[in-house]
Amino acid sequence: MGNTIGGERYTHTLGLLLVSPARRVPLFLGRALPVIVNGLVCSPPALVVGALALHVSLPLASMPLLVVVVSVSALSCTGLGLVTAALALRGRETSVLSNIAMGVLLIFCGVNVALSSMPALMATVRRYLPLTHGIEAARALVAGASWGQVAGLVATEAAVGLANLVIGLLALTHFERESRRSATLEVA
Repeated sequence: MGNTIGGERYTHTLGLLLVSPARRVPLFLGRALPVIVNGLVCSPPALVVGALALHVSLPLASMPLLVVVVSVSALSCTGLGLVTAALALRGRETSVLSNIAMGVLLIFCGVNVALSSMPALMATVRRYLPLTHGIEAARALVAGASWGQVAGLVATEAAVGLANLVIGLLALTHFERESRRSATLEVA
């Protein structure tokens, strides 16, 4: 999502986009829609290939619920993407910021490191990051948990995503105003 807004700035279309009379929330959420769809389209093949490569069995009964978890997680990550997009309006390079955010998610959210082996500070931070609760819910579903057992995790993932979405939209509004005031909107 950060690269989407950064791409608008790089191609010098961000200023045109922002001077349009369109309301900002639908405008930026419209920019987020392809990112969410991309997450939904890319996740199932990656899940299947990863399961085949690592010899992990995925129960067919868990698939519909995994689709829900992946959907909520994609929305949640897009909220974080809006935060990085807003921050990218103040920096030169969007990709670096996006890569740092992705690295933090990979380390803190239990993607590559077991949550139980993390220090207390990391455990505290991960609760506020997208993916943490979605990954935990997906792993539990594959292990045989019911929807009732993971619904709280999915709701928490949705809440984290919504919080990031609100923070991102507010930050985009703030940095847009600041960029207009200081004439730095398309400085790249």
